[in-house]
Amino acid sequence: MRNYPKNQRIEVDWVDIVQDPEWLEETKIDNEVCPICQSVGYYYKHTKDFLYISSTISGSQRDITIIPMGCVKKIRSLR
Repeated sequence: MRNYPKNQRIEVDWVDIVQDPEWLEETKIDNEVCPICQSVGYYYKHTKDFLYISSTISGSQRDITIIPMGCVKKIRSLR
């Protein structure tokens, strides 16, 4: 993964998990797929395992979303 400047706006395509607490027939399970999600945020950092982005920043404070790198499909810079 390439490095982005801190606070660069990015869009991330990532695969979400599926979890269903209901008892399901196997035919329904066979048709389940993991959804592809998109998140837009301000790049904070990444490690080999995780991508850290924020939706809101104020000075040195921010919220945080941490996405496992194994779930990341694509990252695009936004201007």
